[in-house]
Amino acid sequence: MVVDRKKSALWIAVGVVAALAAVLVVVLVSRDEDPPPPGTRAELAPLALSDRVWTADGVTLSLNRGSIALRDGRLLARTEEGIELLDVGSGKALWAQADQADLPGRTVALDLSASPRLPLLVGNGVLVGYNVFQCDLVEPGVALLSGDTGDVVWQTPTTPAEGCAQNRVGWKQELWAADDTTALVTVTPNDGSPADLAQVRVVALDVATGQRKWEHQGAWPYATAGGVALLSTTKPLPAGRFTGSGTVTALDLATGQPTWSVDDAHLVRTAGDFVVIVTTDKTVRVLDAATGREVARLPDADPESCVADTTLVACQAGTRLVTFRLNDKAVKTAPLDTGTTLLSVVEGRVSVENPRRNPPIVTMDRTGHVVDEKPPGELIAMTDDLLLVRVTRSEDDDFLAAYRLKA
Repeated sequence: MVVDRKKSALWIAVGVVAALAAVLVVVLVSRDEDPPPPGTRAELAPLALSDRVWTADGVTLSLNRGSIALRDGRLLARTEEGIELLDVGSGKALWAQADQADLPGRTVALDLSASPRLPLLVGNGVLVGYNVFQCDLVEPGVALLSGDTGDVVWQTPTTPAEGCAQNRVGWKQELWAADDTTALVTVTPNDGSPADLAQVRVVALDVATGQRKWEHQGAWPYATAGGVALLSTTKPLPAGRFTGSGTVTALDLATGQPTWSVDDAHLVRTAGDFVVIVTTDKTVRVLDAATGREVARLPDADPESCVADTTLVACQAGTRLVTFRLNDKAVKTAPLDTGTTLLSVVEGRVSVENPRRNPPIVTMDRTGHVVDEKPPGELIAMTDDLLLVRVTRSEDDDFLAAYRLKA
């Protein structure tokens, strides 16, 4: 009887231990299956890249601030000689046009000085400014070049012709912005002051025909977004120098009529159908470009640091990363290493550089998580199957490279 009691106690003890073990297993499994708290996991996965597909030496890249444009499988780039249109898939040049050389079949020449940023990709063509560098009585203007051949589709004079010597010192035209419907060009006295707004005339051209649609005086065009032309009473370039007060105004692209304006503000950049501005109290605001309605404020953001694409705006606020995601209108902040500089945003991925790191460039998501420790360079653009990066060999030597994205 004693033996039976001892056996019963032993079996009871074994059963208790087994039950506790089972509970522990259930708890451990449950912990593994529970999702982590919000913000503890990167939003993006690292990019899986194959070997380099092609490189393009001699293409001028300037910190992704408008030295290349990508659209529909074609890449427009500034080169040492002029401009070049490349096939993105192969990196091969479709055509090239030298600066100050006559446009195909014309007696007017490409004038890159008339494009403060870069000639503009629109539809299946490239908008350029042209001039005469001979002693001809020709009116400088804007031309649309065919994306297939580089030939002139149309040319429209914007600036009075004044003869050979006077032509260079009389009037100046600048091609600032365009979408597929409208191009914005300024015509100003060549010896005038950018602050003298009475001398600034904005000419809106129909991209399909080159015909004038409307004109506006008293502001500088900056960009197009959301069906409006975004103008400022302070000249956009050099970018990032926000001194004094200004007024940001939106004009309907079709009619040139004002739709909204913000006083004591400067334009920073556009992001999809949104525009980022900074007010003179140093507040960085994101507005709906079509209506001017504020959709977000970026706390303590430095406007000169802001970069953007059509999905995300990213700025620095000291040692903080401040991001605004356009699709859900969500603002997030995250810590940054001291000495970090924002370079670019491509498809929601933020390229940052810190000289104290090795390698210095990494890719983050909008929450500050590093998703690519060793990207091949600064992210410039992405297609469905390619990543384009800026690779730096030295301070004044870099090149454009394309890498295949693995499925």
